Amino acid sequence: MRFLWLLLLLTAAHAAAPKKIVILAGLKSHGPGFHEYAKSAKLLKILLERATPLAKVELHFRGWPDEPTTLDTADSIIVISDGQDGHLGSPVPFLLPERMAIMERQMKRGCGLGLIHFSTFFPDADGQRILAWSGGYFDWQDETGARKWSSAIKTLEATVEPATPGHPALRGLAPFALKEEFYYQMAFPANRTGWKPLLRVPALGGTPDSQTVAWSVQRRDGGRGFGTSMGHFDANWQVPAYRKFFLNLIAWSAGLKVPTRGFEGEFVEATGEIPSR
Repeated sequence: MRFLWLLLLLTAAHAAAPKKIVILAGLKSHGPGFHEYAKSAKLLKILLERATPLAKVELHFRGWPDEPTTLDTADSIIVISDGQDGHLGSPVPFLLPERMAIMERQMKRGCGLGLIHFSTFFPDADGQRILAWSGGYFDWQDETGARKWSSAIKTLEATVEPATPGHPALRGLAPFALKEEFYYQMAFPANRTGWKPLLRVPALGGTPDSQTVAWSVQRRDGGRGFGTSMGHFDANWQVPAYRKFFLNLIAWSAGLKVPTRGFEGEFVEATGEIPSR
């Protein structure tokens, strides 16, 4: 009986253990108000740690930690950075052979992964791994490897609708209006086991798949991945539903329980030194 009681206590303690969320923010390449990677990372840290004491957020600017071993204890890794668009832009910071090996090790142990906006851009050579890890990417190459988009971009103000209402990341969310530079017609896995669409924008037209601007995947290794094409305008952090969605989604990717009405996070202005080129 004493052993059973001890086991229950240990199980409860493990279930309530804080989750380590590592946010990798890339260097800024756009003008003020656009692609504010460092500001967004700082804001997310504040909001996540205020929303739940079980979220411990670690920030790394310039796209990659000085000590990559910190990733070995991450419950989820969130990337908000530039991506590669043919000869334009820069590859997602972890897209180097030695870094990809580190990331693959994290995925195999069940670490979560989230890709935000421009960090969803990947070459087809890495596409299958990205599909397995996060569930989707922006497809900018044709079958010859040339820069010829299959995915697309459109900036508009439109209604964003929950696509799988039972998903924990969508708790407390109703359709909401947003002005965004939406990426759409994204590449998604052929095998949809564990994969779910999260948000759609019907105004983008086409099929439900082509309208999908956020998605998730529950991987076989136990890890949880997601991607979203949203994240262009810094002003969108002032939209309550937008903040709620990101808080819910990041928390879910780290294995945290999302409350019935979702996480609340009052907007604050992120301040302090912002790394740049």
